Amino acid sequence: MKRFLLGLLTVGLLLAGSGKMAFAARSTDNFTITKFDAEYSLSRDSDNRSKLETTWRITANFPPNQNRGIAPVFVKKYDDHSTNFSLQSVTDENGTPLEYSWNDDELRIGNKNTYVEGEKTYIIKFTQRDVTKNYGDTGRDEFYWDVIGDEWRVPMENVQISVKLDESLVAA
Repeated sequence: MKRFLLGLLTVGLLLAGSGKMAFAARSTDNFTITKFDAEYSLSRDSDNRSKLETTWRITANFPPNQNRGIAPVFVKKYDDHSTNFSLQSVTDENGTPLEYSWNDDELRIGNKNTYVEGEKTYIIKFTQRDVTKNYGDTGRDEFYWDVIGDEWRVPMENVQISVKLDESLVAA
């Protein structure tokens, strides 16, 4: 009887352990961003304040029956002030609008009832304001930015960033 109970306990522990492994393998962070292209255009608005226009082109490769899309987090506050974040569009590579919803600063792109599988491209366009800071030690406005965001929990294979400065900023 002791052997039977010990055997039953061992089988139960093995099944529980394999269940945890199966659960871990189905983590929603178990996909790869194969390409992340970010285009930033820094200029000034009509009030002479910094303005940043951004386009992210994100291509991800998803395993079957696991994910419903991506969920990037955006900087809506910088140096204790609002960036006046404004989402312009969320589309696929063909310009087709994609479903999305917000959870605080996290943009959840995808349909909550539909899994995505294989390669999927997301194009996100947005603007922000007051993204530069004047530093007393240099007396200049400076631009520092975490160009891919800071809360991705998945690997990225290929990241390309371009920054375009408006001509009015070149001398500044």
